[in-house]
Amino acid sequence: MARPCLRPGRLAPRDLYLLRQAQQRAKRLSLRAQLAQQEMEELLLDMERRYGLLGERVTVDISTGLILPDGQREQSNEVSKESSPALRQEER
Repeated sequence: MARPCLRPGRLAPRDLYLLRQAQQRAKRLSLRAQLAQQEMEELLLDMERRYGLLGERVTVDISTGLILPDGQREQSNEVSKESSPALRQEER
């Protein structure tokens, strides 16, 4: 049930608090997502070092694990879609 508005054109103090709280939660989750992205990039860099790929003109497709020459990522995505029944069903 909606609470009555205390003043026309303004949120109730409690609603403003809840809105700001949700905004802070969204910001916190965004920062966590950025941290996870950074950790993934660091892991990929470490793997590129271990596999001797640093300085090479290759791309690692993180969804399939394939090591491809630069520019072939689009072709790899098409191959993975063809081999995945779940993705084929989503396209229907």
